[in-house]
This record gives sequence, structure tokens and C-alpha cells, in this order.
Amino acid sequence: MQSLNTTLVRQIKKALWSGERQIDVAERFMVSQPTISYIVKGSQWPNVPWPDGQLGGLTEEQREGILARKFYKKRADRLLAARLSSPRAVMRKKAP
Repeated sequence: MQSLNTTLVRQIKKALWSGERQIDVAERFMVSQPTISYIVKGSQWPNVPWPDGQLGGLTEEQREGILARKFYKKRADRLLAARLSSPRAVMRKKAP
């Protein structure tokens, strides 16, 4: 296990804010998943701000918003990939 400092906690909060799963963040930063959960809830490192400047833990509404943004981004990426791979998109690209 790695001991955390302010810089690492900022990076952890940024990763969580962008929608990374707690278990993946825990593995990347070599800490336990419960440690990440305590950071999310604000019971550990509440004085380190989230990317929006808020201190403390995330509300349930904020957690749901992060998951929704992640879901819709994946969906938009899939739609864009499908459009770019369609024959019509290829024809549009080649036209002067």
C-alpha cells in the first residue's frame, strides 16, 4: 500500500471525477478500494478539493451525474465511430 499525499489525492479525485471506477483508481494508485470510497464520501482527505473546487465528499447526485456523463460520452463515441465508418461518411471525406 502506498501512503497518500495531497498531490496524489488530487489526482485520485480527478480520476474519479472523470468517471473511472473506484477499483481501477485503487489499483493504479496502489491503495485499497475502501480508501478510495472514504475519499469519495469525504471521511478521508476532505480538505483536498474536487475538480469543481468543492471540499468534502461527493453527494449521491454528483456521483450519479458523473456516471451519466460517462455513459453518454461512451454512447456519443459509439455513434460517432459508426457514422465515420459508414460508406456515406467515406464518400463525404473524399469529396473536394
